[in-house]
Amino acid sequence: MSLRPYSPAVRLLLLTACAVALAASLHAAQGDLRGELFIGSNSFATKDASTYGSIFGFNWGYEFEPEVLWTLTAAYSSTDGHKVVAGQSYPISARTSTAQTGLLRYFNRGPANIVAPFLGGGFSVLYYEIDFNYPESVIGTTAGTGYGVFAMAGAEIRLSRSTTLIPQYRVTSHQIQAQSGRGATLYSVGLLIALRIGI
Repeated sequence: MSLRPYSPAVRLLLLTACAVALAASLHAAQGDLRGELFIGSNSFATKDASTYGSIFGFNWGYEFEPEVLWTLTAAYSSTDGHKVVAGQSYPISARTSTAQTGLLRYFNRGPANIVAPFLGGGFSVLYYEIDFNYPESVIGTTAGTGYGVFAMAGAEIRLSRSTTLIPQYRVTSHQIQAQSGRGATLYSVGLLIALRIGI
């Protein structure tokens, strides 16, 4: 089976995000736009199996109100694991491409503060390739597009005038289709580290 790296829904959301980001860039005041690359650990779980691996991507934010950002995220994750059934180990894996949009709210953020916590959340679109192929697996081997929500919490830590470290914890939930055709829920938990460098 040939799998495309992005589904039409994910491609459409990414193209829309780029167009909106460009339009907002033309109208935003200095300091209203911010972006950063991130990398981290990630895990996917269903009710009977889990995989662990890495995630990387890009965050973009537009501050349309003081301390409130509209955010766009594009990310890729690769995870692996094993499921033991009746004493036999089966390799399992999950590969995903994600596009997310939502709101982020800062607290205690100002020029004199070194640490600024934040909370956020929103909607998510996931393209997945999952191989959970073992006896009595709920998911099986499947690929497609899932829709869901995400939540995140973290902090901006100002290292210097132009450099900011951003650790964050992100949780997602998507509805996907199992190999059997039934619906299933795929959960994801990630600890991410981003770095923003001003020029």
